Amino acid sequence: MTNISSSRLHISDSGWRAVTAEGFTVARLSAVVSALAGLLPPRRAIVGFDNRFLSKEFGHHVAALLETLGWSVDLIPEMFPTPGVATLARDTPYDFGLVVTASHNPYYYNGLKVLDASGALIGRDLADRIEKRANEILEGRIHPEGGFSRDSPLHFDLHRRFAGLADVEALRRRYIDSILKHVDAAKIRAAGLSVAWDAFAGTVTPLFPLFLDSLGVRQTGVPMAMEPTFGRRRLEPDATSLTELGALVPRSGAIAGLATDVDGDRFSAMDHAGLYVQNNPLGTLMAWYLLAIRGERGTVSQTVSCSELTRRVCADFGVPLRIEPVGFMSMGRHMVEDPNPLIGFEETGGMAYGPHLPFKDGLMAHGLVLEMLATTGRTIPELIADLGRRYGHFHYHRVDLKLPSREEAEKWLDPLLWERAVGEAVLETSTLDGVKWSFRSGWILIRRSKTEPLLRIYGESTDETFIDRMKKAAS
Repeated sequence: MTNISSSRLHISDSGWRAVTAEGFTVARLSAVVSALAGLLPPRRAIVGFDNRFLSKEFGHHVAALLETLGWSVDLIPEMFPTPGVATLARDTPYDFGLVVTASHNPYYYNGLKVLDASGALIGRDLADRIEKRANEILEGRIHPEGGFSRDSPLHFDLHRRFAGLADVEALRRRYIDSILKHVDAAKIRAAGLSVAWDAFAGTVTPLFPLFLDSLGVRQTGVPMAMEPTFGRRRLEPDATSLTELGALVPRSGAIAGLATDVDGDRFSAMDHAGLYVQNNPLGTLMAWYLLAIRGERGTVSQTVSCSELTRRVCADFGVPLRIEPVGFMSMGRHMVEDPNPLIGFEETGGMAYGPHLPFKDGLMAHGLVLEMLATTGRTIPELIADLGRRYGHFHYHRVDLKLPSREEAEKWLDPLLWERAVGEAVLETSTLDGVKWSFRSGWILIRRSKTEPLLRIYGESTDETFIDRMKKAAS
């Protein structure tokens, strides 16, 4: 087995994540923070953290180390959603927002996301420079800034600094207000909606009631203890992890179930019957709502694993569609550079509304979902069915394989395997992220997860039997 603690540190398109006490250690966290500070003159930063094991202590460690290295630092003293930190970094005079979080990864992971003053993840160039310098520090090839030793302990002084951000309720209100200005709150209030919600006992748990109360939405939350293993649940909000929410929706008479992941940057939904709504059609539906009902125009972005349905919607309204690698780093940077970004989304439930933030935000996405339900007076399945009648019905499936080695993954990258499986020839190949093959009836994408030891196999087609054959080959 590979010794992860001695392997090279890698910053992916979703930030840096690793197993706590194995790949995510004090020395490696210190190296990343020291590398960032060593590449730039002293700046101003805001630091946040989620409620994983030791995240608060790691957050204070990041803030203390940056302060030691000459930076001006404010720390949010309680858990706070990543998009909330992104909003504060954008709207206040900070150069960076750093968040100790592993997002949707299993509870025994932790990590660090670095956002800049635009509210987006830092770009690939700076991430690569930080990665290179951090590894040089860990290998002893360069001396870390400030004389900070790789063997230095965690800073556990949780009281001496950062008193300026003590009013966490005011920060939560400020974040929620930044979302409310982008939705028609009066229309939502008038609709008298009722929803159920699940925040995975993460950073959005204290925010969901405040957010929904602000919109006059009746609510019922999935009860869950606030503890660092999150009930040992699968933390990616999807059909397998949202069964309790699915049961709660019809029991409470809700029109939908709303869910965010632990750090609040993903969103997922259950319909009025408590059935999971796949993120692929949901993301396309949100783009359609902004274009068709709100009448907005701008660039639509989606990751390479998202649906071809979006291409048909964008063509219908004459707006550009940008295809991005999985992860929000590239998409966020392009949304910053684009003079008119409308929406960006990924197959795993991340969605950014351009006028709000060039970064995914679960509560912002749910604000738009609630407005859509209030405006149309229809359920999510009805709206998706209408979308299918207009643009075609697509079938989608994803398989996650946990493989013992990279060599074991190679056999899945043979296009002949998939040609035999689906009975069609490959017409086109893309290597934007992993390998994506286009066939007459659909497409198949094979890529390695950037944050977990998984090989992901995706497929989409207007022909359900194509997906059945793909699933059989991937099993």
